[in-house]
Amino acid sequence: MAAAVLKELERLLERLLRLGQGGSVDLGSLPLGSADRDALQTRLGRGEVEILLEAGGHSRLLETGLPGVWWVQHHDETGAPAAESLDVSWVPPIVPAHPDDVRAGLEGLKRKKDC
Repeated sequence: MAAAVLKELERLLERLLRLGQGGSVDLGSLPLGSADRDALQTRLGRGEVEILLEAGGHSRLLETGLPGVWWVQHHDETGAPAAESLDVSWVPPIVPAHPDDVRAGLEGLKRKKDC
């Protein structure tokens, strides 16, 4: 199964470079055994960036040794695994701020000018 996942990552990386569009491999939906996971971790390695998010649970986004490939793990509020994927993107889509959030931040900053 690991070989099929790696082939899909290759296809997604080519698409990211060609069209600017990545994609995702939902690891939770695949029958991955421990040998498959070990093979993926060995082949993908570890990159330089790790992002931790606390929003409706704990999420860890780990850049692999292949730039553009992120190992993403989401846990619910109790710490139980909720989702796991390999995402191919310049930056994981969950990371950038939403324009509405930036707008709200700007409005909040303007209201607090008397600091």
